[in-house]
Amino acid sequence: MLQKKEPGSRFYRPRDPESSPFYKLVEKHFDDFERVYPDRYGMRFGFWRPIIRKAIDKFMKCGDLKNGFARVRCPECGEEFFVAFSCKQRGCCPSCDQKRALVLGYRLLNDVLAEVPHRQWVFTIPKRLRVYFRFTRSLLGDLCRAAYETVCEVMQLEIDDEGCLPAMVGAIQTFGDLVHWHPHIHAIVAEGVFTTNGHFVSVPFLHLQLQRAEEIRRGKVFDLLFDKGLLSLDTIESMMGWKHSGFNIDTSVRIDADDHDGMLRQAQHKCSVWSNIFPAARFR
Repeated sequence: MLQKKEPGSRFYRPRDPESSPFYKLVEKHFDDFERVYPDRYGMRFGFWRPIIRKAIDKFMKCGDLKNGFARVRCPECGEEFFVAFSCKQRGCCPSCDQKRALVLGYRLLNDVLAEVPHRQWVFTIPKRLRVYFRFTRSLLGDLCRAAYETVCEVMQLEIDDEGCLPAMVGAIQTFGDLVHWHPHIHAIVAEGVFTTNGHFVSVPFLHLQLQRAEEIRRGKVFDLLFDKGLLSLDTIESMMGWKHSGFNIDTSVRIDADDHDGMLRQAQHKCSVWSNIFPAARFR
């Protein structure tokens, strides 16, 4: 590590990942965890995915100069130092995950999201259906697309123009407050629609919209699971009669057009998990 001697000067502080408790835990126990997973955890959490081992192997090399580095030189003072390559992964590497969230959050704020009012939409599904998304992870993308289609249909109830589209950034989150399996969608949705030339048309927020959105959302998730052969018509008919459907949508968080700090916080939170940017969000 190079350090200037002048008082108050800045200098590069390389990370020391091997000293973190998480690194030590993975280094000591991950091989044993992988070995016992099929018998001890497979039935409950699904089959062992090969990508897990690949991700951990990359994480163990992240920030280690022995696995590659870039040489950085300041053109003004001539100071030089080495910066170790990072694994650039989300989820398993705390450092890279946080950097991705910060960088993508600023990109959404500065280059993607229009300066219009937005709301956070949170889409949840009943506990009875969550198991299907644990064992078939490809359905999570379909779940996010169903959320966007729900927003489209709800907005079209208020705007009689098929050429208009809502803007949405949807993030899939697979755990709840208790770190239990709870697949749901967090989304930033513009409070209105965009025309084909990028003009924004505000859509007043109504509670009746929310009730209709939950009904539309329920139908789309049922159709998805029925088409995949995971739900029968009898099961769907039984669940349609539930007093509390479990298909909840929360839209209580609103972000004003000029609330840049609030929008940045929401964007970075969404980017802490993987996100889908749906069409009209690109009009900015």
